[in-house]
Amino acid sequence: MTKETDATKPRRTDGPDRDTIRQYLQWGVLVALLLLAAVSLLGFYTNATDAIALWVAAKYEPLFLAGFNLAVLLTSAVGVSYVLRSL
Repeated sequence: MTKETDATKPRRTDGPDRDTIRQYLQWGVLVALLLLAAVSLLGFYTNATDAIALWVAAKYEPLFLAGFNLAVLLTSAVGVSYVLRSL
């Protein structure tokens, strides 16, 4: 009969391991930060569009708003792709 050593004993799998717990925590933090960012972005977006309406002449307002919307969209896309790569 062979003698079992620590290396050959089967590991207990009663629950998730450290890596799984760490990944769940990362996903939880990501969701919380995304919600916070969404609320902050909405406030910033509405105030920025109000500032554009106040400072930019009416005939150039759509052009400035389109540029601002494009900048927000590209920044969001870069941020999401960076976070998803790290997961």
